[in-house]
Amino acid sequence: MDKTIKELKKTFDFLNKYAKNDENNACIYCGLIATDKEHLIPRSWIEETKRLKALGFNVEIPKEVIVPACRECNMIATGNFFKGFKEKKEFIQEKIIKRYKRFAKISFWTEEEINELEGRLREEVFYFNEIAKIIQKRLKKLGMKF
Repeated sequence: MDKTIKELKKTFDFLNKYAKNDENNACIYCGLIATDKEHLIPRSWIEETKRLKALGFNVEIPKEVIVPACRECNMIATGNFFKGFKEKKEFIQEKIIKRYKRFAKISFWTEEEINELEGRLREEVFYFNEIAKIIQKRLKKLGMKF
């Protein structure tokens, strides 16, 4: 059974929240909805510093700072150590832009064009359009010019 555009929009509503600019629950790096808590200084580094202090080394234990992040940005930063927040943010944003820059050149299908399609093809084109719009908003938020 073919879904209408109205039905497709209804099933896609859960993703629309990712395109909203809710600063209270936004990823600190890219602006998508935050799904994770990101440790600016990795917990492993803090724990190792505590261990060194317990062994008598004169080290300062860094303060644990947690910020909201989306899963993708959190995973991009994993395994890397940065001198500061600015360096980390720039690293993550460069990776996001590189990963999705091809979406900046996409031409969207119109509702009329999508309605001319049938079955799964209609659904796939509709969903691709919506996801591409979210990606473009994200890229614009990161400063990419189209």
